Amino acid sequence: MDDGILLTEEQKKSQKRRSAAIGIGLFAFVAVVFLVTYFKIAQGAANGVL
Repeated sequence: MDDGILLTEEQKKSQKRRSAAIGIGLFAFVAVVFLVTYFKIAQGAANGVL
């Protein structure tokens, strides 16, 4: 049975670094969206919109 493409150790390291960078970028994006939403809601509440 063929297991598919075999990666070298260098390719595995590169893939892990790339995955980590994508994960950090995704976390940063979610954090920015959360903070923007939080501050917009807080500003609306301070102005009596809620």
